[in-house]
Amino acid sequence: MSGGAFHAYAGIWFASLGFSSDQIAATTSIPIFILLVLNAVSGRVADRAKDWRQALVIGAFVAAVAACGLMATTSFLSVLVFWSAVLIAQSLTVPIGDAAALYLTRQGRGDIGTYRALSTVGYIAALFLTGYVVQRHGGSVYAAMFALFNVVRLAAAVFMPEFKSQQDQSKIIAGLHLKTWFRETWLIAPLLGWAVVYSTLQVLNNFLALALSEQGYVETEITLLIAAGALAEALVFFLFRHFSSRFRLRNLIVLSGVVTILRWVCMTYEPSFPFLFVLQLTHGICFALGFIACISYISRYTPSENAAEAQSLFTALQMSAAIVSVTVFGRLYGDYGIQAFWGLALIAVVGTCISLWSLWLKTPEPIAPDQSA
Repeated sequence: MSGGAFHAYAGIWFASLGFSSDQIAATTSIPIFILLVLNAVSGRVADRAKDWRQALVIGAFVAAVAACGLMATTSFLSVLVFWSAVLIAQSLTVPIGDAAALYLTRQGRGDIGTYRALSTVGYIAALFLTGYVVQRHGGSVYAAMFALFNVVRLAAAVFMPEFKSQQDQSKIIAGLHLKTWFRETWLIAPLLGWAVVYSTLQVLNNFLALALSEQGYVETEITLLIAAGALAEALVFFLFRHFSSRFRLRNLIVLSGVVTILRWVCMTYEPSFPFLFVLQLTHGICFALGFIACISYISRYTPSENAAEAQSLFTALQMSAAIVSVTVFGRLYGDYGIQAFWGLALIAVVGTCISLWSLWLKTPEPIAPDQSA
């Protein structure tokens, strides 16, 4: 839900506070830089703890407190500090939550696509609610809305049960040891490639709403466009089990990159609302398909005792690439406006080529994994 509020209005809110395009880019790139240092450590600590729940609750608490701090300030430095604390706390817990969810699915308790789709439903609900309230009451209420959703997230985290029962902890699911895993080029290449592709999607966080607003779209239209992408994302998450049973994960990762390239090229032509709506629907392939294929790929080859650490290291790859993409796009957008999307298309080409390269390194993995993976 906090992510829905973030994407619905954050870029416009930053601009209304008088922040430049470079400063708006900094609100994303600086937290990402800090995350590079903390990601692997947080995953390792979470794996060593009795249960992943502890890390998830602490992260939700820090995010809620920092989000409340945004209501009391408008200066760039203060906003940057509080905003960074929210993004860092949330981002550190995302791979831990994915590891916990994948652990449950590997125990035969649900599937990762359904878990992720339900999170998208909350995202869409917050997206529409934020757009409606901001349009009705003005941008001054945005910080309070964002804080509210983070407090709700904390309440949900507090009431979570433990993920690992004593019986579950006695079941260690086999896989390649993490040190071996990162020495295998054919394993790391598709993840590195998609991390580069994903870095271009990070630009959507702060600049999509701003770019659409500058093209004349009002808040309700922007909200509808972002929601279209979220709905497509939820649909792909729900259907992922069927995709993964018919296609190899690395092929799905490559497909995600190809569609992302086409999406950014089309954006440079300032498409009309109907065509832009169609482009937003491709987000289900650009993000959801590529992301869930990657985390499933990691889960397939990683033992459960290293699950959170492996997912966190993958997040670090994404953040490393995102620092470059967000910073470069912020500068290009300030100079060239909508034509800056050509730069994103070029970055996505590089990432897709890296993923394609992995297909030549080793025979692709089986389509259907065995139950132990």
